[in-house]
Amino acid sequence: MFCTVSHLRRLKGHDVLLTAFARALAQCPQLRLNIGGSGQEEQRLKQQAADLGITHAVTFLGALQPEAVLDLMRNSDAFVLASRTETFGVVYIEALSQGLPVIATRCGGAESIVSDGNGYLVPVDDDDALADALIKMYEHHSDFEPARLRENCLNEFGENAVIGRLIGIFRQAIAEYGKKIRVKYSGLTKIRTRRRSRRQYK
Repeated sequence: MFCTVSHLRRLKGHDVLLTAFARALAQCPQLRLNIGGSGQEEQRLKQQAADLGITHAVTFLGALQPEAVLDLMRNSDAFVLASRTETFGVVYIEALSQGLPVIATRCGGAESIVSDGNGYLVPVDDDDALADALIKMYEHHSDFEPARLRENCLNEFGENAVIGRLIGIFRQAIAEYGKKIRVKYSGLTKIRTRRRSRRQYK
């Protein structure tokens, strides 16, 4: 069981996902896809699913509350999102925190989160590569241990980890600022010293 959660708009690549899922479904008839979210593309995507003949395997769940999103993830085997662009991608972290491996695109946000150890990355707008990743995930899902995915996610993106990184960033910024202040102060001291020296010879 695959799941995806996001606003249903073109940037999220659901059209590519449905095309890829149809190809994967032809080889693995047991596959199922639950789509959480609503948006301007919803009716068009439902029509696409009908045109592809996959409505029996794809369920549109509509807008979901946060707790419903977590319930969906807990009852799924893997998370997939075919975004055309992402600035970060909190939803990937949410999926990993629930022990789900992730299939994502190299869209700018997923690369710092998804790796060989917790999922697969595919090119943007490449439905063939995405179909292959769906099949590979179905066949090798047991390679990903939910407990380890959750633990690694917590270690990398948990509260303590994020706070630790922020403290490191602040310390570095303060240190760099301190260096600039010392250089500036040193320069002013030299200028003042030269001015005093000139006054002494007048």
